[in-house]
Amino acid sequence: MEQEKLIQESISNWNGNGYSYIDKPTTATGTEATEGRTIAVDPKYIPRAKVGGRWKRATVNISGIGNRVAEDGGKDIEGYDIDVFMGTGKNTIKTWGDMNRTVRLISVN
Repeated sequence: MEQEKLIQESISNWNGNGYSYIDKPTTATGTEATEGRTIAVDPKYIPRAKVGGRWKRATVNISGIGNRVAEDGGKDIEGYDIDVFMGTGKNTIKTWGDMNRTVRLISVN
């Protein structure tokens, strides 16, 4: 299982993009998306699941970006894809491009 592999070691070659919401950014886990904290992930690879009525979200370190929390998802996020929340508004991600980074699991809370 890939999730077990992530828990055991850092994984290189994750594909990433920036994303934004026009307004009222509510994530798949019900939190408010926050720049500098929120990422969207495939929960089969980075833990993000409801357990006993409470959301469990992984905190990961993305090389060159910092620590982020798996709070969101999307139909186009599969496997080794991560989208980093960049804020709200149409012009938020103009300077953001694709990235290829190493991701290391910090914790699951």
